[in-house]
Amino acid sequence: MATSLHQRLQHTAYVAYSLLWENETPYSICENFITPETELVTAYSIFKSEQKRNHHSLHEHFLLCCEHLGIPGMKEFLNYLLVFDFLIANTDRHFGNFGAVRNVDTLTWLGAAPVFDSGTSLWHDQVSRAIHPHGDVPSHPFKPTHAEQIILVGNLDWIDFSALRDIDEEFRILLSASPYIDEPRTDKLCNGLKGRVRQLEQLALEQKH
Repeated sequence: MATSLHQRLQHTAYVAYSLLWENETPYSICENFITPETELVTAYSIFKSEQKRNHHSLHEHFLLCCEHLGIPGMKEFLNYLLVFDFLIANTDRHFGNFGAVRNVDTLTWLGAAPVFDSGTSLWHDQVSRAIHPHGDVPSHPFKPTHAEQIILVGNLDWIDFSALRDIDEEFRILLSASPYIDEPRTDKLCNGLKGRVRQLEQLALEQKH
């Protein structure tokens, strides 16, 4: 579902995941986005490259570190990442599962690492009755909830909400193939995802008034 969402939003910097069944056990698989010539530098390493000043927020400090290191395009990427994580209710986007890629020989920064490791999302650890799109979903790394963290993005005009209109229908098809998810939970998850899209669209509309 995360991969489909990236495609719908026409974002190119993401790791595509697919499902592999082996001996009746499902595995999430993807290609390695790092090559022998490149390395991933985690956001944690970037964040720790300079001493944080007391009057800077975590978000401000991280972006300043990226700017001082010369990592291109990180602000735009981070805006996208926060929107993406809001939509899928990701509860574990910590400083170890995003970052930047650089050449190991020249140490030239190539830009933000593609979005990866989005599994702790879509109420994966919640009972069905607790699935609600407007709940206080915990978030990382900059604010404790997504309702607070999404404000850091600022302008949301760049989001094409028309591309997300029927995303709950696609989600239903994906879930129907799972032997682990019954119809009542499927209904909750689909309504939850659709509700997150509506919530973000409402926020974008409010910005225009």
